[in-house]
Amino acid sequence: MDITSWGITAKDIALGSAFTAIGIIATFLALFLSPSVGEFVARRRERKLSKRRDSEWRMYRLVKDFRTGKKDRYVNYLTLATMSIIAAVLSSTVMVDEHIAREAHPSIVHSLVGGAIALFGYLLAGALLYAISDTERRYRDFDQYQRRVEEKFGLPVDDEPTEVSGSAPPQRLIEGKAPRERQKLQRKGA
Repeated sequence: MDITSWGITAKDIALGSAFTAIGIIATFLALFLSPSVGEFVARRRERKLSKRRDSEWRMYRLVKDFRTGKKDRYVNYLTLATMSIIAAVLSSTVMVDEHIAREAHPSIVHSLVGGAIALFGYLLAGALLYAISDTERRYRDFDQYQRRVEEKFGLPVDDEPTEVSGSAPPQRLIEGKAPRERQKLQRKGA
């Protein structure tokens, strides 16, 4: 029996051999690289959690300062609203400029770039307005917000750390965690 009688050509044999070799190489690479990939994913998840925790603590301290009167919330709201208005005005200016330029020199690239910049500005303006409403909601429902932060971090909010971001976490953060998280935090600090 000849291979050509089955309809298999030399090209088919070469492709099959190439895919088999690629599969064997990929299998060995997966065996050797999987621990480092897993460690990378774990480190990235831990970094994201740490950033989220830092951000939440900053927001909590800001709202708490508003509640205690250390900071004026209306100044903060006016700053955010002003930045939102500036972003919206710049976006509108870009759209008008894009419209005028399109009449003089029609170009799809100019239209797409102008539209993307304007869309980014409008999204930024909306995000800044959302930040105002979100901060006001947290301020208004501060007791519930405080309980949620206490549950999320597992320690009383009165024991908030003095330095959230840094190389070693404060001892108060380590003691308020479950045993597995406590070991991770102690290794991170060491």
